[in-house]
Amino acid sequence: MLKNNIDNLDKLIDNLEKDIVSITEEEFEKQVQLLTSIKGIGKKVATTLVIITNASQELKK
Repeated sequence: MLKNNIDNLDKLIDNLEKDIVSITEEEFEKQVQLLTSIKGIGKKVATTLVIITNASQELKK
């Protein structure tokens, strides 16, 4: 039962990560493309960087 719960949570996390990447790519397509053009930076890292840096921009306002 616990293993099933963990498996379900893992699937939910995977789906949420995919949704976040998808939404971020739509909103910040150019930034994600530029970041992923750097060797070693994939979509998850690029998405995280965009979210973090955008959040810091929002705090400055």
